[in-house]
Amino acid sequence: MTVQEQLAQNLKRIQELEARALAAEAKAQAAEAKAQSKDRKLSFKIGNKGGICVVGLNGRFPVTLYTDQWVRLIAVIPELQKFIADNAQAIEHRVKNPIIQPDMQ
Repeated sequence: MTVQEQLAQNLKRIQELEARALAAEAKAQAAEAKAQSKDRKLSFKIGNKGGICVVGLNGRFPVTLYTDQWVRLIAVIPELQKFIADNAQAIEHRVKNPIIQPDMQ
């Protein structure tokens, strides 16, 4: 085998190793991003139009309501909890173990 052939063979091995390393790193980063998205805490911010945004509730898109809408929603939380409890069998869950308040079960 000539020196050029050895160099070409070594270069091919290096490229294969680099490709494997990059694939493994991408897989690890994807797994980490997925784990972080599951553990993401909710945060709040004021949107461009003055609405109150909940970040981390709906994937990468915030849920935005205006103050009067939040006040109305907060006022009916007991009814919402009862509705969820009464309809638990028919409601779809986006996560396997949703956090449910004890009085909602």
